[in-house]
Amino acid sequence: MFFVDTGPLPSSSSSPYGSTAPRSPRYRTRLGENHPASWWRCLGENHPASLLARAIALFVVALAAIGCGSDAGSTPSTTASPVASASVTASASASATVPDDPRMGAWEGKFDAKRFKPSLDPGVSDPEWAADDGKSAIGAGTMTLAVDSEGHVSGTFDGALGEGTLSGATADRGVRVTLTPRDATAAGAMSGTLVADQEGDELVGEVRASSMDARTVRVASIRLAKK
Repeated sequence: MFFVDTGPLPSSSSSPYGSTAPRSPRYRTRLGENHPASWWRCLGENHPASLLARAIALFVVALAAIGCGSDAGSTPSTTASPVASASVTASASASATVPDDPRMGAWEGKFDAKRFKPSLDPGVSDPEWAADDGKSAIGAGTMTLAVDSEGHVSGTFDGALGEGTLSGATADRGVRVTLTPRDATAAGAMSGTLVADQEGDELVGEVRASSMDARTVRVASIRLAKK
């Protein structure tokens, strides 16, 4: 790359841009003297060509601003699509016709707790379980539970397994519930589970419970009916 000495700028009489061209003694440029940019770089900011270029730029910016304002000022259509309206209406109707879960509501049932002997591998024995004479935590009891619209289960139990609370949820075709004693330190306190499935108008299942030291294990069948 080399510089070309274009010499003194043309006088006002020979300049193609008129008498407003700058009066520089010399102008050194990489461009030839006949290249348009050679003359453009010599122009002042008030030269007609400069003013024309700025006017064109302002015109382009104004057009862009008008276009943006037109887009921003447009109002979106508030008319709902017939297909969307029909879909929403159908969904609402379907939701309104879904029947309540038949497990919802209050339930009550009685049980009869019996001794349960856990199964062990052949030749294995447990002296603690063997010592259970089956005289404690045996007999009748009652359970009352409620199932809410979200499938939560709560309730109470009393009787042969002591007193406590029930907590759980609906699952499969029935309920899965945990038994928690009111006072875990009380003599005869029992904890366990209730697994029951709906059969017609009843919840039919089984209660399994044990003492807090697991030395006493009890089982009971139960049938709960709507209150």
